[in-house]
Amino acid sequence: MTAAPTNGDAAPSVMMDEQNTIHEVEITSDGKTHLATYYVESGVVHAMIEGQKFIAPVLHHSVDEIVTMMMKGHYRNKAAQESKEEAWQQWTNPQDTSK
Repeated sequence: MTAAPTNGDAAPSVMMDEQNTIHEVEITSDGKTHLATYYVESGVVHAMIEGQKFIAPVLHHSVDEIVTMMMKGHYRNKAAQESKEEAWQQWTNPQDTSK
């Protein structure tokens, strides 16, 4: 991803008509399409991903890029958690292969 042009640490301007308007971002991860909704208020993006709310300041990236990064992180963490749970299940309930 490329960063939006900024002035030092100043946030890229968010158009006034984007403030408090609900938008959507869609990504594909592991062959599945995922949708998030978001709005921007006072320089902070509020995203809803799978019923969970995520917030982040609008600094060096466009709002769509921020929400996309949030979604990718969420689904990467979810996959890692599911992998850990699966490994735990296999360790705690080994199948008897001696039969």
